[in-house]
Amino acid sequence: MMNKINTNNFWLHEQSEKNPNAIALMQNDTVITFSELYKITYELANFLDSKYDAANKRIGILSSNDIEEVFLIYALWQIKSVPVLISPKLSDVEINEMISSVGIRDIFLNKNLRYKNQLENIPNKFTFPVNIENHDFDHVNNFSFSINDPSLIVFTSGTTDKPKAIEYTFFTLMESARNVNSLLNSDGGNKWLWSLPGYHIGGSSIYIRALLNGDAVCIPESIKPNHIAEALDKFDPSYLSLVPTMLKRLREIKLSPNKNLKAAFIGGGPCEDELLLNALNAGWQIYKVYGSSETASMITVLKPEVLKSKINSAGIPFPNISISIRDKHDISLLANEIGEVCVQSDYIVNEYLNDANHTKEKFGDGFYHTGDFGYLDEDGFLYIINRREDMVVSGGENISISEVSRAISKIRTVSDFFLFGIEDKNWGQILCAAVKPVKGAFINEDMLRSELKNSIASYKIPKKFIFIDKIPRNELGKVKRKEIIKFI
Repeated sequence: MMNKINTNNFWLHEQSEKNPNAIALMQNDTVITFSELYKITYELANFLDSKYDAANKRIGILSSNDIEEVFLIYALWQIKSVPVLISPKLSDVEINEMISSVGIRDIFLNKNLRYKNQLENIPNKFTFPVNIENHDFDHVNNFSFSINDPSLIVFTSGTTDKPKAIEYTFFTLMESARNVNSLLNSDGGNKWLWSLPGYHIGGSSIYIRALLNGDAVCIPESIKPNHIAEALDKFDPSYLSLVPTMLKRLREIKLSPNKNLKAAFIGGGPCEDELLLNALNAGWQIYKVYGSSETASMITVLKPEVLKSKINSAGIPFPNISISIRDKHDISLLANEIGEVCVQSDYIVNEYLNDANHTKEKFGDGFYHTGDFGYLDEDGFLYIINRREDMVVSGGENISISEVSRAISKIRTVSDFFLFGIEDKNWGQILCAAVKPVKGAFINEDMLRSELKNSIASYKIPKKFIFIDKIPRNELGKVKRKEIIKFI
């Protein structure tokens, strides 16, 4: 069905004509068809144009996976505006920095959420949903649609650096969606669970795939484990995406896959082999994937049928993705040789907005340099050995954070932890560990060092330990490194 979409016309308009009665959105007891969705967003688009002068602008949106957010995004697309998706959980300082970096003057806040943010630097702040009942629609503007127009701006997760703004065209979103929909060999009429935050590309990609393929998007009450579990039972979706932390929480409560689940995409960070096998053996159709904001979501996939035989792999690239493994001199390496993972495609982004230095560093030669280290085996499967931020060079020795992580994870008195490197005038870098002890357990630095000596070399043991009550993480399960650094 996706291949029948005329890319010269607005996608939602196409679906409303080809599949008017197919379900597009489901939230709580609300069910909206593609024809109803187009009417709602068409009227909203013209209201935004006439009431808020919102056409042809970058418009900020602070929301969290809500049906009204989808209405707003689709409406803005119809008046050639670019939604800038921002997490409502960020601080005033973080939000204002993002807004300033892309030149936003107008921002919409979901009034169903509580905001502590004042956002004093924004001249035009509005809330949505907006009431358009008394608006006169006698004079409606029709805006053109181009596949090469900018469509979305999102920010990288910023776990190791300040978030960077990335702008996608409609072509980028379409090609990324085409990869996934072709993989699933879907002819439409399926259901996607909106199980990742919409202000990350992994989350926004969900409703874009569904729109292009004629699938429904099912919106849970939140993306907390209990609400995801409830949504699986209520909506019985065909597809969902999860980060490893979420999969772990669902397996901890022994949740089985819903009856009609065809694919569970697992990505967003390293996932333990044992967890993947546990889920696979419990009936989950696990598709392990690898990608980033810069690659517009997933670019490799490891299918369920080869998961056990290639479990350490990130999978094979999609057909229109080229992966090159490069050494420090930027020379391509052979199979099974470890180097930096570099990605090339017609549709991945090629710059960070208003950030020439990082753009040159990451995109300067036509490839996106991921900063991840790995190799391609003789069968073309990608293996990620280390992320660059997962490698600490201390006293001239390379220390793999992944290796040290495996050692600490076996210590029974440790409930949670995070490893990271910091600069040091004597060693160049040193490895540090933030540790959350098991409740009621006594643990100290000497005890940890003693246990670690049994499994890893002494130089790999963290030089500093921090004991904290909770490891701070964002909604994708990624550690908020900057919050931990404050304890050093």
